[in-house]
Amino acid sequence: MGRRRTPAFSQRRKRQHGRQLHVSPRWTERNENGHGVTYHYHYDGPHLIRITDDSGQTIWAFTWVNGKPNTVTNSNGDTFYYVTNYRGDVVRIVNENGATVASYSYDPWGKVLSVSEDAAVAGQPFGYAGYYYDKETKLYYLQARYYDPETARFISRDPDPGDKDDPITQNGYTYANNNPVMMVDPDGHWAWLAINAAFAAYDGYKAFKRGGWKAAAIAAGVGLVGGAAFKAFRAAQVAKGPARYWYKGTFKNSIESLAYHHNKHVIRKGRSYSPERYTKLARAFYRSNKHLREEVTLSTGKKGYRIKKGKVGGYYTKRGKIVTFWHNGWKLKKK
Repeated sequence: MGRRRTPAFSQRRKRQHGRQLHVSPRWTERNENGHGVTYHYHYDGPHLIRITDDSGQTIWAFTWVNGKPNTVTNSNGDTFYYVTNYRGDVVRIVNENGATVASYSYDPWGKVLSVSEDAAVAGQPFGYAGYYYDKETKLYYLQARYYDPETARFISRDPDPGDKDDPITQNGYTYANNNPVMMVDPDGHWAWLAINAAFAAYDGYKAFKRGGWKAAAIAAGVGLVGGAAFKAFRAAQVAKGPARYWYKGTFKNSIESLAYHHNKHVIRKGRSYSPERYTKLARAFYRSNKHLREEVTLSTGKKGYRIKKGKVGGYYTKRGKIVTFWHNGWKLKKK
């Protein structure tokens, strides 16, 4: 495992509540209160699994299941179990006998409403949506950015661009697309469904993220359709076929473009259409409605077409490649 020290810390800084905050891909170490006590943060992929001090002593250790914190072990070696709700909020912590040793409540935006902790788990860091909570600043650390539940906004701008046909995603400070009941934002990049298998899919999403975080959306799509037992590399294989019909636009490649729009227009609306099915619908819509084409300038500066018919629409290149496709009749399914 080993320690990883501070190079990432110098990337970007924000000041909040009179304290210097360092925004980086993830903490590797931090100095507490400027008093010379340094804590080191150890990860397994995206998950924080251990916090140690300068002497190497473990302060807290954690295990994870399906993207949610599962257990916490304190410096005495005592292990306790997190109890989470559908969104991933830590609502209780219990001991091995099932007795409650901590309980928490939050408002929909993550503001802490109540805390009750026995000494054995006092100060453990995970709370709302399973995020790391900084009790000094009252901010949540979402890897790419800090989130302030008091204002329901991130304190720094989204490092990834929004989608041209969805204005809310272009506001770089909104949290969970302004829908915290149904959505979460695990790493400050992208809002995800909080219900059903979204967190089960999250591990696959993260595993595949090394090849591009937008392309990882396809992994979440496969996970939501086919369950949590999937391999991230399979997601890339699924994307290759239909991606040839997509225009890469401002994305790194057409796979990323398909992944992003499939997640946005299908998965986030509670639908189970595969990337292939979604692509077939987009192509069929283009073929059937060429007479409705309107010439537009795409985000890349090239000329293309916009086609809209009722609640259905899309953007396409001059050669008919898909830029985006939506169906506003696909409403979020209710249980």
